[in-house]
Amino acid sequence: MMDTINLFPTQIFLHKCDFDLENLFNKIKECEKNVPNESHSSVGGYQGRNFKDKDFEEKIYRYIPQRSDLLIKNYTLDAWVNINYPGSFNNPHEHLGAGAFLSGILYVKVPENSGKIVFHDPRHYMQLCSEPLMYYNGGQMTTSYTPCENELLLFPYWLVHSVEENNSNEERISISFNINMVNFK
Repeated sequence: MMDTINLFPTQIFLHKCDFDLENLFNKIKECEKNVPNESHSSVGGYQGRNFKDKDFEEKIYRYIPQRSDLLIKNYTLDAWVNINYPGSFNNPHEHLGAGAFLSGILYVKVPENSGKIVFHDPRHYMQLCSEPLMYYNGGQMTTSYTPCENELLLFPYWLVHSVEENNSNEERISISFNINMVNFK
């Protein structure tokens, strides 16, 4: 038996939260009425920028993964809402931007069959060589995850992800955000 060392893992943090989803749902629907659609990755859905909610922002801080030697003390939070109507989906994308540090998604409404989030292997060069891809990854370039309502995912801002087509008859609703301009203690 041979020992192995796993190098450079990509961590995704999952939290079951206690957000007031009804309150957030109402604020999201208000945003949908008043904020123009700025679809960046969404195909057939709605993305409303500059979502502001003080309670949401304060609670997010509780879930940021902390290192005892590098405590995150100050940051800005840039949030937007996503409404994926039946038949809509999100193309592969990352959350690159000035000062980006960590990205997150809070799931507000997740009907059955409304689509999984799909994370893409960040080692893009692997796609060029089928033999090493099969040897190291079994040919797998993506991993999907079925989110739940009131669940928060946090992941590196550079991690490419997409969302499968919403095959339900209802909207899938989430709040996405970037944690930017981090200052450590």
